[in-house]
Amino acid sequence: MQRFVTVDLGNTNVSAMLWHSGRGRLLFTLETAQIGRSFSAELKRQKLADVRAAVVASVAPGADARVRGDLSRALLNNNKNGSVYFFPRDLDGGLRVRPRPAGAVGADRLANALGALSLTKKRPRSTHAIVVDAGTAVTVDVVSYKKIFEGGMIAPGARLGARALFEHTEKLPLVAFERPRSAIGRSTETAIAAGLWHGFRGLVRECVRAALAEFPSSEIFVAGGDGAACMEGSELKYTYCPELTHRGLAFAYLEHRRHER
Repeated sequence: MQRFVTVDLGNTNVSAMLWHSGRGRLLFTLETAQIGRSFSAELKRQKLADVRAAVVASVAPGADARVRGDLSRALLNNNKNGSVYFFPRDLDGGLRVRPRPAGAVGADRLANALGALSLTKKRPRSTHAIVVDAGTAVTVDVVSYKKIFEGGMIAPGARLGARALFEHTEKLPLVAFERPRSAIGRSTETAIAAGLWHGFRGLVRECVRAALAEFPSSEIFVAGGDGAACMEGSELKYTYCPELTHRGLAFAYLEHRRHER
């Protein structure tokens, strides 16, 4: 089975994963701001022999041309038939998008939806998957087992909230999103830490509960850098998959290849 690469180009980080025989291996993760200096160099360091294609989900269009060019050069060095696809423009995995305009829905949200469908156990009476991604932004989306992306919710992520407090006030410090020792802070820093931790965890869980109220026959899938932290300890049953976006891109590419035959 051929090898291919998936790239998740996000607002904060870009990551690449190599796929072969249905299994993915993380190649590297970089800050998106460092793409110009490091992306090409990282690709050259990888063993990409016999890699035929790359599939990219991007929410940072300013970096698209650079990523496409670097990937094209890396693939063409190994395979003259190498191709770079952008999801969902070049291949969509058969996913139908209900929100309008469909082209305005983030590629990462749609890839996550496909990733969830690739993992779903389709329990009896389950009809939908609820997909939680907690990173720069918090997204809670719903996709049906019939491959219909229903839509979802978008809110600022915890780290974005922390930076907003820091940048839009004169005295509040920048505080990391991490579990505080106490719910009641005894200093400005610990008060912000407690507010971020409990506030954003509550935000994510309330969004999930609201989605469940409308789509009660749903499985829950969680991704994103802060996804596990936000859902940990809740009474909600969920599957955590940090590489969910990559899984969705792999699913879309394999569907594309299947229809090519």
